[in-house]
Amino acid sequence: SSFCPIPDDARFEIKFAASADEYHRLLHWVSLHPAAFRAPYPSRWIHSAYFDTIDYEAYFANIAGVSARSKVRYRWYGDSDSPQKGTLEVKKKRGQYGWKLFYPVPEKRWSDLSRWRTVIRHIRAQLPPDGRFYLDAAPRPMLVNRYLRKYFVTLDNTVRLTVDRHQSVFDQRFSPSPNTLRGISYATHAVVEVKCSRSDRNLAAAAIQSIPLRACKNSKYVQALQAVGHV
Repeated sequence: SSFCPIPDDARFEIKFAASADEYHRLLHWVSLHPAAFRAPYPSRWIHSAYFDTIDYEAYFANIAGVSARSKVRYRWYGDSDSPQKGTLEVKKKRGQYGWKLFYPVPEKRWSDLSRWRTVIRHIRAQLPPDGRFYLDAAPRPMLVNRYLRKYFVTLDNTVRLTVDRHQSVFDQRFSPSPNTLRGISYATHAVVEVKCSRSDRNLAAAAIQSIPLRACKNSKYVQALQAVGHV
């Protein structure tokens, strides 16, 4: 249930939006920060296929500001816009705390030309019962979101900062097969997310006190759906 207690491993999350000009100012801020942010690994492309109910339950829960809510997405990494082996993620949120349930899909048993029903069937076959429950509860592929993520973490590994750019969205709602060709770029700015454990919330607050950006509410799923319209 969305109303389950916040687990101990939930993360404190805060988001910022950066314009093109602010992006370079942000990188300068990161490079000079006394917490010594470093890049733990190279930037990479992230693809997220979001699933929802036929009546957009997850979308409207976010719009309404429901404190306890969840989203179902299938995520893979790399250059391919077609679904690859990856992970079904159930992203749960309570206020400023978030946590995920992860269900790895270790094999790609479908082709890049498979229809969505085939892709979903092969993903579902590799999930445990609770993973299948979440996928069945949000059966409609809505969109695929793609962006390039840059990673930073403080020297003591307590605060993680990610910067997402070059966002584009591929509408899936009216396509029987994964739509990988008809995409639109929908955000010229960067999305910055700061994350840490619940116990390190005060450290994160201190670390971002001087960040040259304004905190905002930013849901990639909501923004992408609004960009393609028809909601």
